[in-house]
Amino acid sequence: EIEGLITSKSWWDTVDLIAADTLGKYLIKFPDQKIKIISDFSERDNLWLNRSTLIFQLKYKDKLDFELLKSLVIHHYPNKDFFIQKAIGWALREYGKTNPESVLNFVRTNTLKPLSEREAIRNII
Repeated sequence: EIEGLITSKSWWDTVDLIAADTLGKYLIKFPDQKIKIISDFSERDNLWLNRSTLIFQLKYKDKLDFELLKSLVIHHYPNKDFFIQKAIGWALREYGKTNPESVLNFVRTNTLKPLSEREAIRNII
């Protein structure tokens, strides 16, 4: 079970791999499960499940659901945890390689923590 992998003996290196590879690929294969799983993980009181929702699309490139990512960023941006803020910036930066204008516009029109903003636009500006 993916949730168990993410929540047991968690640390950023294992969670990032599981989120981007295992969870990301699972949700490509079963897209009808995406909203249910991501909504559930996003609402849980678990840093690593929350981080996973932000980065599961890292390898999606032009198939990334930007509306979903934006809603997750807006939901999690108040969280001051370093790993959440870094994940927000990383997810936006990765999508910025595919669609820099959209990422830059999103960052300029939303209030993000400095770490997230810096990470998001560091390859764009």
